[in-house]
Amino acid sequence: MTNRLEVESAIKQLPESEVRALANWLQDYLDEMWDRQIEMDEPIDIEVVRTEALRKLGRNIVNFSKIEGVLKYLLSVTQIDGLSTSTRNRFVDNYERFRKHTLGTLVGKLHDTVLGDDSQSKPQLDSSELGMSLSFKVTYGDSDFLNAQKQALSDIVLERNKLIHEYLAPLDTSSIEDYYKLISLLDEQNPRLLAHLEELGWMLTSFIEGLLNNGKTLLK
Repeated sequence: MTNRLEVESAIKQLPESEVRALANWLQDYLDEMWDRQIEMDEPIDIEVVRTEALRKLGRNIVNFSKIEGVLKYLLSVTQIDGLSTSTRNRFVDNYERFRKHTLGTLVGKLHDTVLGDDSQSKPQLDSSELGMSLSFKVTYGDSDFLNAQKQALSDIVLERNKLIHEYLAPLDTSSIEDYYKLISLLDEQNPRLLAHLEELGWMLTSFIEGLLNNGKTLLK
């Protein structure tokens, strides 16, 4: 396999999961290539720098969108009350409502309904045969740590807004220095986005696993 067309043809034969894994690997490979070029301290054509800046800009924007998407789903499934037969409808209604919310509103809702102080936790009510209540909380015994977690999520909202509304507008597209500054900003920002994605993913996975385990207990 020696040319691009052969590689493209082979990729089309892969299952979706492997294509996504390959895409992630390619992102990492491009990052490594860029780092090696910078370490060599040789002049780089502005088109190469522009392409790299736009690639990393797209990467970060996608990660911001993923955070927003996980928040919408998490909030939709973790706060449901009503008859057991209407649970699915409540989830759909919740998702439709949260789908229209901004990232800032979603983070505020997470603060109010999911993240909490362990000392203020309330016991969960037992489910009845006629109704069902689903809720999920992540509680912290250290209130300072809780506040730090909330602030970190709020800061992500500020970072997204600054990137879109402040950093891009004054970007001089003919200046290689401006592109270097943008790349540096994006590389410094992305690990925080990935960390929040991992944390939110853990919350969602924990909720689903708890729900499944409770369901198995009820069926025994």
